Amino acid sequence: MTAIWTQPRSWSVGELTTASLMNQHLRDNLDWLKTPPQGLYTAPTSLSITSTSLVDILSPITITSAGGAFIVGLQACLSCSAASVVITFDLLVDGVSQGGASGICSFNGTGAGTFFNPSLVFYVSPKTAGSHTFKLRAAVSSGSATLYANSAGVNAQFWVREI
Repeated sequence: MTAIWTQPRSWSVGELTTASLMNQHLRDNLDWLKTPPQGLYTAPTSLSITSTSLVDILSPITITSAGGAFIVGLQACLSCSAASVVITFDLLVDGVSQGGASGICSFNGTGAGTFFNPSLVFYVSPKTAGSHTFKLRAAVSSGSATLYANSAGVNAQFWVREI
């Protein structure tokens, strides 16, 4: 059964509880807390980031929320064409940038052919109940950055979870 969140009921003194009410307000809500709406994208192939302005990377994640907040994350393996390359990440939620032109975080490259493992976790304030789309974006200050993926023997994962 798909977990569904229901606003908890306010009980009245002397009210008779039924199996249906207890299942809806206790069992189903506990089930939802254990398995909230979430999405995961694991990149199948490596990609090169060469744009100096933010562009969409990886695949967007669309989930149907119950109206809560979200935690969004990325873990990856990157290398840059030079140590001076700065990689900036941003997040679009329903087409709205969460970090503006400066993005939500930046990482300094470690030099050509040197791998590093950036990760990020970002909080997104509560949204209305319904469908929401999350897109990860990236840009480099100059040169290029390579985000390695399953085809290179590593996992680059972008994930979203309602909290």
